[in-house]
Amino acid sequence: MSIDPIAAALPVAPLVAALTGLLLPKHTRKLPAILAIGGAAVAAALAVAMVIRGPLDADAGITIADFGGLKVTFGTWANGTAGLVALAVGIVATCVQVYSVAYLDHDDRYAPYAAQISLFTAAMLLVVVSADMIPLLVGWEVMGICSYLLIGHDRTLPEAPGAAVKAFLITRFGDVGFVLGIAVLGTGAHSFRIADVLAAAESGQLSTATLTTAGILLLCGVAGKSAQFPLHTWLPDAMEG
Repeated sequence: MSIDPIAAALPVAPLVAALTGLLLPKHTRKLPAILAIGGAAVAAALAVAMVIRGPLDADAGITIADFGGLKVTFGTWANGTAGLVALAVGIVATCVQVYSVAYLDHDDRYAPYAAQISLFTAAMLLVVVSADMIPLLVGWEVMGICSYLLIGHDRTLPEAPGAAVKAFLITRFGDVGFVLGIAVLGTGAHSFRIADVLAAAESGQLSTATLTTAGILLLCGVAGKSAQFPLHTWLPDAMEG
């Protein structure tokens, strides 16, 4: 099956808005706002179309690297859960961008802020629709970078830079486990494709010990991103930003 065009376009729309917005002068407002809201709204519309169309199985994707038979592919998986989560991301991102136009009315760095929110949205949608764990990891890490930039966005807040660094370091600590969990699953299943990993688990190719270890490692990254104990201390500080 070829790559699903709707699912593939989901992260592309806000990514184009982000890359274009980052090239604009930081003091401009109208064009950055149009790009940011438009990119998020297009993503939301695509998510609606994906939900209406119905789920699709993971596609074969395009091979982007091959490490001794262990391939890294770019493919999409537009199942029912992905469609609903993508819809939630698109709607929330659109609301955030619309609200931010007025909320940051006096911010002379609105343009990079709007572009960073668009990049965050693109990365999140890549995580949602990716059929391979490596592109998923790329989206996951870009989300972390955007969090750092957004928490430290307001240069007038003295605590914001320190809070941004703290959030970055703690979530990176959790992401070490996330990367190792992906490595355990990928080497055990001889594939980074999520469908192949699930099939390997169902067939018994991946032992209970391997699955438990990988699950705990992945949970470290999830706990860091969602500020769960004991990787929760960055979130109160981030509220300063």
